[in-house]
Amino acid sequence: MKGYIKLHRRILDWEWYKDSNTKNIFIHLLLNACYDNCRFMGKSVNKGEYITSLSRISSDLDIPVRQVRTAIKRLKDTGEIDTQTTNKYTKITICNYESYQVEEPRKKAKTTRKRQAVDTQTTNINKNIIKQENKNNMFLKQCLSDSSWLRLCVCKTNLQKMRWASY
Repeated sequence: MKGYIKLHRRILDWEWYKDSNTKNIFIHLLLNACYDNCRFMGKSVNKGEYITSLSRISSDLDIPVRQVRTAIKRLKDTGEIDTQTTNKYTKITICNYESYQVEEPRKKAKTTRKRQAVDTQTTNINKNIIKQENKNNMFLKQCLSDSSWLRLCVCKTNLQKMRWASY
């Protein structure tokens, strides 16, 4: 099985919510019911129906068969489910299954009109222009004329060269 079921918060106001066996069995039936038309032993099983047995529910939920029978009777008496029993299995139909599992309309995927960039942008850097900008930079000229700045730049340059050489 895959997927999920929708369980509305209004179940908190449901008359059987505080009866743990009845609540657990009903949620178990919702989880196991066919969510689409399918087949079982050559028989058609419609949406909202579940083919099982009382002993199977008992073993799945670890509840005695007598308590399962009582909970099924309560759900049947209040119109939550309907049952059809054969000598091989019990077909449980969840009444108003569609109201429990309302399908929301699917939203269409929005298409974008913008062109996706797959091209790489190339940049042409003219090194002569950068050198010319460095010559016109007043701050750089002032730093180069000061001897302390010059020593610092030379030391940093040598350190960088030594680091690159060590790789």
